[in-house]
Amino acid sequence: MLGVIIICGSNLQTLHTCLSSLQDQCASLHLVLINNQALSASDLVEVQPLLLRLDPQVVLIDNQVSRSFAHNNNVALAQLPDSCEFVLLLNDDVILLPHTLRRLLEAIQADPLLGAVGPVLMNPDGSLQSARWHYPWSTYGVLHALLGQWAARAGAHEDQFWISCACMLARAAVLRQVGGMDERFEPGYGEDIDLCARLQQVGYRLQVCDDLSVIHLGGQSFGAQSLQRHRLSLRGVLRAVDKWSPRWWAFAFRLAWCLGLLMRWCVARLAVLLRRSPVQRAEHRRYAEMLREVCQTA
Repeated sequence: MLGVIIICGSNLQTLHTCLSSLQDQCASLHLVLINNQALSASDLVEVQPLLLRLDPQVVLIDNQVSRSFAHNNNVALAQLPDSCEFVLLLNDDVILLPHTLRRLLEAIQADPLLGAVGPVLMNPDGSLQSARWHYPWSTYGVLHALLGQWAARAGAHEDQFWISCACMLARAAVLRQVGGMDERFEPGYGEDIDLCARLQQVGYRLQVCDDLSVIHLGGQSFGAQSLQRHRLSLRGVLRAVDKWSPRWWAFAFRLAWCLGLLMRWCVARLAVLLRRSPVQRAEHRRYAEMLREVCQTA
Protein backbone atom coordinates (compact mmCIF):
# COMPACT_ATOMS: atom_id res chain seq x y z
CA MET A 1 0.00 0.00 0.00
CA LEU A 2 1.05 3.58 -0.65
CA GLY A 3 1.27 6.06 2.22
CA VAL A 4 0.50 9.72 1.55
CA ILE A 5 1.53 12.53 3.89
CA ILE A 6 0.01 15.98 3.46
CA ILE A 7 0.85 18.92 5.72
CA CYS A 8 -1.86 21.56 5.42
CA GLY A 9 -0.45 25.05 5.78
CA SER A 10 -2.50 27.02 3.27
CA ASN A 11 -6.30 27.16 3.09
CA LEU A 12 -9.38 25.02 2.47
CA GLN A 13 -9.69 25.75 -1.24
CA THR A 14 -6.06 24.89 -1.96
CA LEU A 15 -6.28 21.69 0.08
CA HIS A 16 -9.53 20.66 -1.61
CA THR A 17 -7.95 21.07 -5.05
CA CYS A 18 -4.96 18.97 -3.98
CA LEU A 19 -7.15 16.20 -2.51
CA SER A 20 -9.37 16.15 -5.59
CA SER A 21 -6.35 15.62 -7.81
CA LEU A 22 -5.21 12.83 -5.49
CA GLN A 23 -8.62 11.17 -5.71
CA ASP A 24 -8.32 11.00 -9.48
CA GLN A 25 -5.16 8.84 -9.22
CA CYS A 26 -7.22 5.69 -8.48
CA ALA A 27 -4.58 4.27 -6.15
CA SER A 28 -5.13 2.41 -2.88
CA LEU A 29 -3.55 4.59 -0.23
CA HIS A 30 -3.22 5.29 3.47
CA LEU A 31 -3.53 9.01 4.12
CA VAL A 32 -2.14 11.07 6.99
CA LEU A 33 -3.18 14.73 7.01
CA ILE A 34 -1.82 17.24 9.52
CA ASN A 35 -3.63 20.54 9.93
CA ASN A 36 -0.85 22.93 10.89
CA GLN A 37 -3.06 25.72 12.24
CA ALA A 38 -4.32 26.46 8.72
CA LEU A 39 -7.92 25.17 8.78
CA SER A 40 -10.72 26.06 11.15
CA ALA A 41 -12.98 23.48 12.81
CA SER A 42 -15.67 24.15 10.20
CA ASP A 43 -13.11 23.69 7.41
CA LEU A 44 -12.18 20.27 8.80
CA VAL A 45 -15.84 19.24 8.89
CA GLU A 46 -16.28 20.36 5.29
CA VAL A 47 -13.26 18.47 3.98
CA GLN A 48 -13.89 15.27 5.97
CA PRO A 49 -16.13 13.55 3.35
CA LEU A 50 -13.41 13.90 0.73
CA LEU A 51 -10.81 12.56 3.16
CA LEU A 52 -12.96 9.52 3.92
CA ARG A 53 -13.44 8.80 0.22
CA LEU A 54 -9.68 8.77 -0.20
CA ASP A 55 -9.07 6.61 2.86
CA PRO A 56 -11.77 5.42 5.29
CA GLN A 57 -9.02 5.02 7.93
CA VAL A 58 -7.48 8.43 7.29
CA VAL A 59 -5.37 9.79 10.16
CA LEU A 60 -6.17 13.46 10.81
CA ILE A 61 -3.94 15.35 13.24
CA ASP A 62 -5.07 18.83 14.25
CA ASN A 63 -2.09 20.74 15.65
CA GLN A 64 -2.92 23.01 18.58
CA VAL A 65 0.24 25.00 17.85
CA SER A 66 2.06 25.47 14.57
CA ARG A 67 4.95 23.03 14.14
CA SER A 68 7.80 22.86 11.66
CA PHE A 69 7.51 21.11 8.30
CA ALA A 70 10.13 18.54 9.33
CA HIS A 71 8.45 17.78 12.66
CA ASN A 72 5.04 17.33 11.04
CA ASN A 73 6.39 14.95 8.41
CA ASN A 74 8.18 12.88 11.05
CA VAL A 75 5.00 12.63 13.12
CA ALA A 76 3.03 11.60 10.03
CA LEU A 77 5.64 9.02 9.00
CA ALA A 78 5.33 7.38 12.42
CA GLN A 79 1.57 7.02 11.84
CA LEU A 80 1.98 4.98 8.66
CA PRO A 81 1.70 1.19 8.99
CA ASP A 82 4.58 -1.08 8.00
CA SER A 83 2.51 -2.25 5.04
CA CYS A 84 3.23 1.09 3.33
CA GLU A 85 6.34 0.35 1.28
CA PHE A 86 6.36 3.77 -0.36
CA VAL A 87 5.47 7.23 0.94
CA LEU A 88 4.34 10.22 -1.08
CA LEU A 89 5.35 13.50 0.58
CA LEU A 90 2.90 15.99 -0.86
CA ASN A 91 2.43 19.70 -0.27
CA ASP A 92 -1.17 20.81 -0.08
CA ASP A 93 -0.44 23.38 -2.80
CA VAL A 94 0.42 20.71 -5.38
CA ILE A 95 -2.04 19.57 -8.05
CA LEU A 96 -1.37 16.08 -9.38
CA LEU A 97 -1.96 15.53 -13.08
CA PRO A 98 -3.44 12.25 -14.44
CA HIS A 99 -1.36 9.11 -13.83
CA THR A 100 1.21 10.92 -11.67
CA LEU A 101 1.23 8.31 -8.89
CA ARG A 102 1.30 5.37 -11.28
CA ARG A 103 4.27 6.79 -13.16
CA LEU A 104 6.20 7.63 -9.98
CA LEU A 105 5.58 4.13 -8.58
CA GLU A 106 6.70 2.51 -11.83
CA ALA A 107 9.93 4.52 -11.74
CA ILE A 108 10.91 3.71 -8.15
CA GLN A 109 9.91 0.03 -8.41
CA ALA A 110 12.09 -0.39 -11.50
CA ASP A 111 15.31 0.38 -9.62
CA PRO A 112 15.96 -0.91 -6.07
CA LEU A 113 18.71 1.68 -5.60
CA LEU A 114 16.32 4.58 -6.08
CA GLY A 115 15.60 6.15 -2.70
CA ALA A 116 13.22 8.81 -3.98
CA VAL A 117 11.71 10.09 -7.21
CA GLY A 118 9.92 13.28 -8.12
CA PRO A 119 8.21 15.00 -11.05
CA VAL A 120 8.96 18.29 -12.73
CA LEU A 121 7.33 21.20 -10.88
CA MET A 122 5.35 23.62 -13.05
CA ASN A 123 3.85 27.00 -12.28
CA PRO A 124 0.06 27.44 -12.65
CA ASP A 125 0.62 29.27 -15.96
CA GLY A 126 2.42 26.22 -17.37
CA SER A 127 5.93 27.63 -17.16
CA LEU A 128 8.76 25.56 -15.71
CA GLN A 129 9.38 26.01 -12.00
CA SER A 130 12.13 23.42 -11.66
CA ALA A 131 12.89 19.73 -11.49
CA ARG A 132 16.19 19.37 -9.69
CA TRP A 133 18.61 21.65 -7.91
CA HIS A 134 22.35 21.41 -7.30
CA TYR A 135 23.43 21.28 -3.66
CA PRO A 136 24.10 24.78 -2.31
CA TRP A 137 27.52 23.80 -0.95
CA SER A 138 28.71 22.91 -4.46
CA THR A 139 30.61 25.27 -6.73
CA TYR A 140 27.35 25.97 -8.52
CA GLY A 141 25.87 27.07 -5.22
CA VAL A 142 28.51 29.76 -4.96
CA LEU A 143 27.83 30.81 -8.57
CA HIS A 144 24.13 31.08 -7.72
CA ALA A 145 24.95 33.21 -4.69
CA LEU A 146 27.07 35.55 -6.77
CA LEU A 147 25.17 35.65 -10.05
CA GLY A 148 21.56 34.82 -9.24
CA GLN A 149 18.95 32.46 -10.69
CA TRP A 150 20.36 32.32 -14.21
CA ALA A 151 23.35 30.35 -12.88
CA ALA A 152 21.33 28.22 -10.44
CA ARG A 153 20.64 25.20 -12.66
CA ALA A 154 23.99 25.00 -14.43
CA GLY A 155 25.07 21.75 -12.80
CA ALA A 156 21.76 20.30 -11.74
CA HIS A 157 21.92 17.43 -14.23
CA GLU A 158 24.91 15.83 -12.53
CA ASP A 159 24.51 12.83 -10.23
CA GLN A 160 24.56 14.96 -7.09
CA PHE A 161 21.38 17.01 -6.87
CA TRP A 162 18.35 17.34 -4.62
CA ILE A 163 14.65 17.27 -5.37
CA SER A 164 11.81 19.06 -3.62
CA CYS A 165 9.64 17.45 -0.96
CA ALA A 166 6.71 19.37 -2.43
CA CYS A 167 6.05 16.14 -4.33
CA MET A 168 8.44 13.27 -3.58
CA LEU A 169 7.82 9.53 -3.61
CA ALA A 170 10.28 7.74 -1.31
CA ARG A 171 10.85 4.31 0.18
CA ALA A 172 9.36 4.33 3.68
CA ALA A 173 12.06 2.03 5.08
CA VAL A 174 14.80 4.29 3.76
CA LEU A 175 13.18 7.39 5.28
CA ARG A 176 13.10 5.61 8.61
CA GLN A 177 16.68 4.39 8.11
CA VAL A 178 18.02 7.95 7.82
CA GLY A 179 15.89 9.14 10.74
CA GLY A 180 13.29 11.15 8.83
CA MET A 181 13.72 14.88 8.44
CA ASP A 182 16.09 16.96 10.57
CA GLU A 183 13.84 19.06 12.80
CA ARG A 184 16.53 21.70 13.29
CA PHE A 185 15.38 23.10 9.95
CA GLU A 186 12.48 25.02 11.45
CA PRO A 187 9.96 26.40 10.67
CA GLY A 188 10.63 25.26 7.10
CA TYR A 189 13.01 25.28 4.11
CA GLY A 190 16.28 23.39 3.82
CA GLU A 191 15.03 20.11 5.26
CA ASP A 192 14.49 18.61 1.80
CA ILE A 193 18.07 19.53 0.78
CA ASP A 194 19.36 17.79 3.89
CA LEU A 195 17.09 14.75 3.45
CA CYS A 196 18.24 14.18 -0.14
CA ALA A 197 21.89 14.44 0.91
CA ARG A 198 21.35 11.80 3.61
CA LEU A 199 19.53 9.48 1.21
CA GLN A 200 22.51 9.65 -1.13
CA GLN A 201 24.92 9.31 1.78
CA VAL A 202 23.54 5.84 2.59
CA GLY A 203 23.84 4.71 -1.02
CA TYR A 204 20.52 5.55 -2.67
CA ARG A 205 20.03 7.57 -5.81
CA LEU A 206 17.47 10.23 -6.66
CA GLN A 207 15.60 10.55 -9.93
CA VAL A 208 13.44 13.16 -11.61
CA CYS A 209 10.88 11.94 -14.14
CA ASP A 210 11.48 14.63 -16.74
CA ASP A 211 8.40 13.67 -18.77
CA LEU A 212 6.10 13.87 -15.74
CA SER A 213 4.92 17.15 -14.25
CA VAL A 214 2.69 18.51 -11.48
CA ILE A 215 1.44 22.01 -10.74
CA HIS A 216 3.01 23.64 -7.68
CA LEU A 217 1.46 26.88 -6.50
CA GLY A 218 4.42 27.53 -4.18
CA GLY A 219 4.85 29.60 -1.03
CA GLN A 220 1.31 29.11 0.28
CA SER A 221 2.37 28.70 3.91
CA PHE A 222 4.55 31.81 4.06
CA GLY A 223 3.29 33.84 1.10
CA ALA A 224 4.55 33.30 -2.44
CA GLN A 225 6.35 36.64 -2.71
CA SER A 226 6.59 37.62 0.95
CA LEU A 227 9.83 38.88 2.48
CA GLN A 228 9.46 36.23 5.18
CA ARG A 229 9.48 33.43 2.60
CA HIS A 230 12.66 34.73 0.96
CA ARG A 231 14.38 35.09 4.33
CA LEU A 232 13.34 31.62 5.54
CA SER A 233 14.34 30.03 2.24
CA LEU A 234 17.81 31.55 2.43
CA ARG A 235 18.07 30.65 6.12
CA GLY A 236 17.36 27.00 5.26
CA VAL A 237 20.05 27.01 2.59
CA LEU A 238 22.58 28.51 5.01
CA ARG A 239 21.74 25.91 7.66
CA ALA A 240 22.23 23.11 5.13
CA VAL A 241 25.61 24.52 4.12
CA ASP A 242 26.63 24.83 7.79
CA LYS A 243 25.71 21.17 8.35
CA TRP A 244 27.38 19.69 5.28
CA SER A 245 30.42 21.91 4.74
CA PRO A 246 33.69 22.72 6.51
CA ARG A 247 33.59 25.95 8.45
CA TRP A 248 35.84 27.76 6.00
CA TRP A 249 33.57 26.84 3.08
CA ALA A 250 30.46 27.94 4.97
CA PHE A 251 32.19 31.29 5.56
CA ALA A 252 33.12 31.60 1.88
CA PHE A 253 29.54 30.72 0.92
CA ARG A 254 28.16 33.49 3.14
CA LEU A 255 30.68 35.93 1.72
CA ALA A 256 29.55 35.01 -1.81
CA TRP A 257 25.92 35.63 -0.83
CA CYS A 258 26.84 38.99 0.73
CA LEU A 259 28.66 40.11 -2.41
CA GLY A 260 25.97 38.81 -4.74
CA LEU A 261 23.10 40.35 -2.77
CA LEU A 262 24.94 43.64 -2.43
CA MET A 263 25.42 43.82 -6.20
CA ARG A 264 21.76 42.98 -6.81
CA TRP A 265 20.68 45.50 -4.17
CA CYS A 266 22.71 48.24 -5.89
CA VAL A 267 21.20 47.40 -9.30
CA ALA A 268 17.70 47.36 -7.81
CA ARG A 269 18.36 50.65 -6.00
CA LEU A 270 19.47 52.29 -9.22
CA ALA A 271 16.37 50.94 -10.97
CA VAL A 272 14.16 52.39 -8.23
CA LEU A 273 15.76 55.80 -8.66
CA LEU A 274 15.35 55.68 -12.45
CA ARG A 275 11.95 54.01 -12.80
CA ARG A 276 10.28 54.21 -9.37
CA SER A 277 8.21 51.13 -10.19
CA PRO A 278 6.57 48.97 -7.48
CA VAL A 279 8.32 45.87 -8.84
CA GLN A 280 11.76 47.43 -8.47
CA ARG A 281 10.93 48.67 -4.98
CA ALA A 282 9.87 45.14 -3.99
CA GLU A 283 13.12 43.68 -5.33
CA HIS A 284 15.09 46.33 -3.49
CA ARG A 285 13.41 45.41 -0.18
CA ARG A 286 13.81 41.68 -0.86
CA TYR A 287 17.56 41.94 -1.40
CA ALA A 288 17.94 44.10 1.68
CA GLU A 289 16.06 41.56 3.85
CA MET A 290 18.05 38.64 2.45
CA LEU A 291 21.32 40.48 3.05
CA ARG A 292 20.22 41.11 6.63
CA GLU A 293 19.47 37.39 7.03
CA VAL A 294 22.99 36.42 5.89
CA CYS A 295 24.56 38.88 8.32
CA GLN A 296 22.37 37.85 11.27
CA THR A 297 23.06 34.13 10.84
CA ALA A 298 26.81 34.52 10.31
